[in-house]
Amino acid sequence: MVDKEKRNLYHSSEGGVAQVVRANGSYPLCPGFKSLHRHHPSLSKFRKWMKTLPVNKGDKILLAYSGGGDSAGMLSLFLSSYPGLKVELGLCHINHKLRGKESDRDENLCKKIAQKFNIPFFSFKTETTPQKGESIEEWARKERYRLLERCRILNKYDFIATAHTMDDQAETLILRIARGTGFDGLKGISRVLDRKIIRPCLNLRSFELKAVAEECGIEFVEDSSNREDKFLRNRVRRNVMPILEKEFPSFVEGLFNLSLIADESEENYPSIAKRDGNSLYYPLRCLALLSRKEAIETFRTGVKAINGDLRGFSKRHFEEIANLITSGKGAFVPLPGGLCAEREDTSVCIMRKRIGAVR
Repeated sequence: MVDKEKRNLYHSSEGGVAQVVRANGSYPLCPGFKSLHRHHPSLSKFRKWMKTLPVNKGDKILLAYSGGGDSAGMLSLFLSSYPGLKVELGLCHINHKLRGKESDRDENLCKKIAQKFNIPFFSFKTETTPQKGESIEEWARKERYRLLERCRILNKYDFIATAHTMDDQAETLILRIARGTGFDGLKGISRVLDRKIIRPCLNLRSFELKAVAEECGIEFVEDSSNREDKFLRNRVRRNVMPILEKEFPSFVEGLFNLSLIADESEENYPSIAKRDGNSLYYPLRCLALLSRKEAIETFRTGVKAINGDLRGFSKRHFEEIANLITSGKGAFVPLPGGLCAEREDTSVCIMRKRIGAVR
């Protein structure tokens, strides 16, 4: 039996796992944890950024935990934010089995950290290998998100939090600009993806996260593959970024601000569309006033709003959606990411496919 006084000190999840820090800043189940002062600059930025995310009191957040400095810093910030941030945490580690004993070392460290703080821990090993012609980086990314989503659903978490930083955002924008991205690509890494993946550290530098992890006494390791120049992103990080930052000290912050400007320049979805859950309805009478080019751009904006990004979509998909304007009722276009578009009586609807629906 837990007395009333102790119940007031903790915010517990099912199973009695304490998820909050005492008001004086020390973590209740780990006296060695030294939380950041409430006026710490990194913690202040973290709290400010969290207010822009759709996280509510009582939500369950699954932290994608690699064991590296960025994820350790993210955990430090979450723990240091209590008792004000009343959410429940879990840690999930994905072992890609790419570095032998080192991969197992990382998984064991993550389990140790979770046990130290009495936080629920989940680990998964990848079940596939890269297909012919598929890069290891892209395969690993897809597997990671697939397994994180499986864990989220199985254990009933509301969000997955990844430790993407301002440095990751800058690298992403450089790569996209080099490949000739359009304006939409300048938004870079989304702060919220598909309404379930959040990036709570996107406004922080990687060195800041490592520093707060050290200040809080949370151990972390380095992935040796981050030093391998066979990966393009590593070459950008190790060879390009230092030169740019030397010549332009505020370069990373400048690219981050550019991504915010690009993101804020577009509404979540066009005003002509009516939203109902994960469905968007475009009245035909409104679409009739647009040119075909304007209609296609309107559909692009809407798809991004309900899907989180445009990964897997091409110009052809939006051309086919636009064709529905002049099609008969019931015309249907299957789309990537579990979406579809359908011509209805008085509108074109973009929606999530219904389970069991056959076309």
